[in-house]
Amino acid sequence: MNVPPNEHLSQLITEEISGIISQEDQRILDKAKTDDPKVHRLWKKKNASIKEQHVQNWINKPADPASGKSASKNGKIIWLILFVIVITAGLYFLNLPSKKTTYLTKTIELRLQNGSVIDLSQEGKVTTGNITLNKLKGSLTYSLNTEISERAELYVPEGQVYKVTLQDGTEIFINSATTVSFPTSFMNSKNREVTIKGEAYLNVAQAPNRPFIVKADKVTVEVLGTEFNVNSYKEKRIEVALVNGKIRFNAGNRSAILQPGEVAIDMENGIHTRKFYANDLLSWRKGQFIFENKPLEELIEEIHRVFGQEVILENPDIANRRCFGTLYRNDSIQKSLDFLKLKYSIDSNNVVHIK
Repeated sequence: MNVPPNEHLSQLITEEISGIISQEDQRILDKAKTDDPKVHRLWKKKNASIKEQHVQNWINKPADPASGKSASKNGKIIWLILFVIVITAGLYFLNLPSKKTTYLTKTIELRLQNGSVIDLSQEGKVTTGNITLNKLKGSLTYSLNTEISERAELYVPEGQVYKVTLQDGTEIFINSATTVSFPTSFMNSKNREVTIKGEAYLNVAQAPNRPFIVKADKVTVEVLGTEFNVNSYKEKRIEVALVNGKIRFNAGNRSAILQPGEVAIDMENGIHTRKFYANDLLSWRKGQFIFENKPLEELIEEIHRVFGQEVILENPDIANRRCFGTLYRNDSIQKSLDFLKLKYSIDSNNVVHIK
C-alpha cells in the first residue's frame, strides 16, 4: 500500500474533524486507517485531543460583554438551545392507539388515523379528509381544512431519507428504516408530542407556552425550541447526547442532567455518562456513516438500512471482525463492500451474501 506521508495524513485527519475533507481524501484516510495500525492510532489520538479541547473551550467560553449576561461551566444563557439527542432502543414498528402497524413496503408512506395510506414517493397535491398534502421531491408539507387533529405516522424504508414539516413549522429529517408518529395539528393541545422509532433530526419551532416532547420507548425529552437527533435502532439501549444547552434525561425513575459534550446511556445497572463527538452523530445527514471499531455483524445492519438491500452473513467466523471507516449513501453497495475487503455475491433477488 502506498500510504501518503505522515504530515499529509495528519492534515487529512484535521480536515475530517473539521468536516471539510473531500470524498477522495476521505477514502485515502479510511484505507490508511484500515491497513496501517499506526495511522489508526494517530487518528484516534488526534480525535480524542481535539474533542476534549472543543468541549472544554465551549464550557469555559466567557460571556459576551455586550450582552450583559453571565456564563459558567454549569450553564449559559442563549437565545436558541442547540443540542443533539441520540436515543437507541431498537424499534422498527409503531403502535397507533387502535392497532399495531408492520411495514413491509419499500415506499415512503403516510398513514392517517382515518385509514388512508398515501404514497409519498410521487410528487403532487393530494386531499384526503381534513388534510391537504403537498408532496415535493424528498419532502412533505401539509395544511388542514379545519383544526380537527388526527394521529399520523410516516414511514421511511431502508435506502431512503425524507423530510416532513409539521403544522407548527417544526422540521423532521427522517433517516432510513424509521417511523415518526405525530398529530396533524397542535392547536388544541398543551404539548406538542411526537414518537420516533429509528433515527431523525429535528429542528423544533419555538413555542415557549407549548413544550415539544419526544418519546422513544421509556425515555421522554422535553424541549422548547431546539435541534436534536434521535436514534432508536439498537435494542434496549437508549442514548442522549447534548451539544449545547442543558437537558434532563429521564428514564423510568432515573434521571441525569447533561452538560454540553456529554452523552447519557441508560443501561440496566444505571445511567452512564461520557464525552462524545457530535460530527459522528450527524454524519448521516451528509450521506456519510462513520464507524470505528464496529463489529462486522453490526455494520451489516447499517449497510442494510443505508442501501435498502438484504444482506446475509454466511460466515459466522468473521461476525466479530472489527471495522473502521466511512460509508457513503451515494456509493453503490458493491463499492462499499469492496472497501471493506469482503468476499460476497449478489443473487437474482438482489440479496447480498457475505462469504
